[in-house]
Amino acid sequence: SGSMASNFTPDPGQVTALSRKYEGKNKLTICKEEIAQSLKSLDPRSHFNVIAFNTTVRTMSKNPIAASKGNIKSAIGFLVSLPATGETNYYGALRASLDLGDTLDSSPNFKSTPDTLTFLTDGMPTRGEMTDADTLVEWYTALNRYTRVRTHVICFGTKGVDIVLL
Repeated sequence: SGSMASNFTPDPGQVTALSRKYEGKNKLTICKEEIAQSLKSLDPRSHFNVIAFNTTVRTMSKNPIAASKGNIKSAIGFLVSLPATGETNYYGALRASLDLGDTLDSSPNFKSTPDTLTFLTDGMPTRGEMTDADTLVEWYTALNRYTRVRTHVICFGTKGVDIVLL
């Protein structure tokens, strides 16, 4: 979203552990660098996808792809192209990550459902078919009862963020 263009200073102890400097960088730049590092460390037998969300949702690939060097290079190119614009569509991003299709009543294609999801955000849900925090949690919890996706949330900052939701 547009708020990812604002500068962010991570906890100094965490920056030391990462061995990268983030002074004077915006949230999106830090996010892109960290995702790129994570992708480079994937086992080549793994599969992944990158889903960017703001007002709309963009997926790097229709389905998860092998963590080959070429695919990781393509993913990093996809990351580089992402601007910090728009609002925050949690619902659309979660639907895309779980391969639920474009319509509200579609059923999941569990064969391509990931086993792990890392959700990076700096804001609250402000766009999409569902923005109420309680409704989102209820929906995702009910759906995840079947998919059992291990979900990790990384939040950049705490200003204007619903920590309870995350």
